[in-house]
Amino acid sequence: MWKVFGVATNLVAAGDVWQDQLVKLSGRKKDKEKFLELNHKAEVSHMFDTIREVHIFYAKFPEDTHMEDLKFYEHFILKITKAAKDPTIEFQGEPQKFMVIISAETELNEYMVRQETRGERAAAMEEMLKKEEQAYR
Repeated sequence: MWKVFGVATNLVAAGDVWQDQLVKLSGRKKDKEKFLELNHKAEVSHMFDTIREVHIFYAKFPEDTHMEDLKFYEHFILKITKAAKDPTIEFQGEPQKFMVIISAETELNEYMVRQETRGERAAAMEEMLKKEEQAYR
């Protein structure tokens, strides 16, 4: 059975449980309100890399989130993780390796960029052919 901070869960819900447990474990810590505000903005997901056997908690923030806020969030999570009685994630009582990725960048859709570039090149080529055709007339 999987557990996140001592709470039984399945891997599909691990990201949500992790985020909820961070809120509960923030308890009476200094700057709790700032953490809760940031945590509310975060879209948290969980992935499990079966090759390296490492759990990844990915906290995605809006692009306008400042770097200082991201660093604060990181340090607050470290404090919570160190102070927690239970491992961050475990399977049948055995602590698991994990990492936390915190980002406020928008992923680049390379397919769309290539399609736009192709469209621009095609339009430029068409324009060039029209000019050449007019030159021969």
